[in-house]
This record gives sequence, C-alpha cells and structure tokens, in this order.
Amino acid sequence: MAFLLTPKVQIRKAQLLIRQLPAALAQRLPEPLRQQWLQLPARDKRALAALALILGLTLGYLLVWQPVLQHKEVRTNWQQNQSLRLERAQLAAYDRLNRFGMVDLLPLDLWLQQELPAYRMSLVSHQPGADATAPGQLQLRYSDSRRAQAFLQALSRLATLDAIRVDQNTRMIRLNYRPDAEYAERVR
Repeated sequence: MAFLLTPKVQIRKAQLLIRQLPAALAQRLPEPLRQQWLQLPARDKRALAALALILGLTLGYLLVWQPVLQHKEVRTNWQQNQSLRLERAQLAAYDRLNRFGMVDLLPLDLWLQQELPAYRMSLVSHQPGADATAPGQLQLRYSDSRRAQAFLQALSRLATLDAIRVDQNTRMIRLNYRPDAEYAERVR
C-alpha cells in the first residue's frame, strides 16, 4: 500500500526510517559495542549510520550487481562468437556451393554418372588418377554441342581441364583433367 501514498507522506516515512536506523542498529550490536554506541553524540550516530548504508550499498554492488553485469557481458560475447561461427560456416557453405555447384560433394566418378544424363552425354572411357588429386583422362560422347559446353563449364569448377580435343564428326570429346585440390580434400 506504500505505493498509494502521496509523495509527501512517503518522504515523511523515509525520514522516520532514517531517524530510527541508529536505534535499530544499536539493538543489533553486542553489549560492549551497544554501550559505546549509546555514549556517542547524535551527529556521530548519523554519520556511522550513513557510513553503514554506503558500505551496504557498496557491498551489494560488488557482490550482486557486478557479477550480474559480468555474466551478462560473458553471455553477450558468447552469443556474438556463436553468431560469427555460424556466419563463417554459412559463408563457407555458400562458397562451396558457388565453386562446385552442389551441396553434397560427390567423388568425380559418381558426379559424372549423375550429371552426364542431364547434359545428354555418355561416358565412353574414364581413367582416373592414382589418387584423388592425380590427373585423369575422360572420353565422352555428346549429342548437343551447347549442352556439352555447359557440361565442360560445370566440370571446370571441379577440375582443371587440359588438352581438350573435340571431334565434331564423331561427336567425341577427349580431355585430361586434374581435380581441384580443395574439391579433392572435401570429397575425402
């Protein structure tokens, strides 16, 4: 009900509490200190009461409020670090998608099996390298030269193409390739 009182009444009550504070402090003191307290002049009692109030507020700040602020700061830093990690992971995924054109990276031979029908091409022969980064050779048959060109562009995202030979009469493409090192590392 104190919040329903007028400001003047609230000020009077606060003043009354401040006046009663020295007496309340005196009751809580051990007997030898209480005797010394009662012998002090009123001015010293008010000064000690004010000092006790300041000390109480300082301890409250140091023991309660400051740890709360530190915890809030640590939590904010942790959330910012998590946001940065998520952003870096998303950027890496977008970079991989832009570079390699797919979300899940497949080994080159499986990628060829999956992509060749979409470009209306067929695999005549494939001689992969000894390991994932070693050069290999491809021989492909195509039906549409534009789609074959689009396929070669898609393949160039995954590997460095070299010695491309196109035979228009037989609609054959022969090429050497070396898988991109980053692609080979991510496929492993």
